[in-house]
Amino acid sequence: MLFQLYWVVLLAAWALPCLSLEENVCIGTSGRMSVPGNRTTHYQNLRDRYTNCTYVDGNLELTWLQDDRLDLSFLQYIRENQ
Repeated sequence: MLFQLYWVVLLAAWALPCLSLEENVCIGTSGRMSVPGNRTTHYQNLRDRYTNCTYVDGNLELTWLQDDRLDLSFLQYIRENQ
């Protein structure tokens, strides 16, 4: 009985994040490596564009991010790029 309960809890812990994640399609970019005018604004635009995004329709261009301290966790839910 305890063994079965263990497997139920394990499966629920594995499946719950997958079930709770909505599919959000975001529009990719086509800047083709263009130089941004302001790197801070560029980072903020990328963060705004891809936060909570699971699918990117188009290019996912992450350029001009030269500060190692930038928080890129907004990209964590992206599963596919088309």
